Amino acid sequence: MRMLVAGAGVSGLALALALQKRGIAAEVVDKFPEFRTPGTAVHLPGNAVRVLKLLGLQTELQKISHPVQRKMIFDHKGQESATGSATSPRPDQEVRSRLHAGRRSKNATASSRQ
Repeated sequence: MRMLVAGAGVSGLALALALQKRGIAAEVVDKFPEFRTPGTAVHLPGNAVRVLKLLGLQTELQKISHPVQRKMIFDHKGQESATGSATSPRPDQEVRSRLHAGRRSKNATASSRQ
């Protein structure tokens, strides 16, 4: 069996590798004729990292990665609205709870003005 994988991005290449590990030949096609290095960072959330580890790419990933130390969220004016430590057990939950706390305090302020 042969599979055609459209797109040579992270997902397409990971799919082709997963198929190959299961004995399925995969041909990867992309709109660009040759491999390019765009020069931008790629954020890999936890679920993506787990998949890459399952594909046996943990050692290579560790060689080229730069783990996130903290997460910062900014509002439309460029003001920081939340920061969370990426080393906490649940960094996304920490940031989310701070965002909700900020929203509640803004809603309480708006209610007291009425």
